[in-house]
Amino acid sequence: MGTTKGGTRRKHSDDFRAEVLAQCRQSGKSIAGVALKHGLNANMVRVWLRKSEPSPICHSLVDPASSSAILESEPQQFVAVRMDVPPMAEDKCVKRPTAIQLELRRGNSTAIVKWPSELAGDCGAWLREWLR
Repeated sequence: MGTTKGGTRRKHSDDFRAEVLAQCRQSGKSIAGVALKHGLNANMVRVWLRKSEPSPICHSLVDPASSSAILESEPQQFVAVRMDVPPMAEDKCVKRPTAIQLELRRGNSTAIVKWPSELAGDCGAWLREWLR
C-alpha cells in the first residue's frame, strides 16, 4: 500500500467496487450519497464509474482491444460530410437562404464573410484553409 498526504492508501476489492457502482446506478441515488455511506470520496467513485463504462467510440465502432492503437495512429483530419437538404415548401412565407454569412473574430479584428449558398462546398474548403 502506498502512502498519501492523509495516510495509507486503501485498496478496494473488485466486488466492493461493483457493489458501490451498482448502488450509484440505481434510480434516485446520488454518487455523493453512496460514497458517503461507504466512507469514500465522491470524486473517486466518479472515476470508477467513468472507467467502468465503455467509451462510446470503442463500444459502437471498433474492437475495444485495438481501439487505443487505432486512435493513436490515425492523425486527426477534416472529414467532409455530404448532407442532402430536403426541398423547402413552396410557401411564400418560407424564404430559402441565399447566402452563408460567417462572422470571424481574431483579437480586435472582425471579418464578415458572405458566401452564396449554392457554393457551400467552396465555402467549407475556404474556411478549412483559413483555419489552418
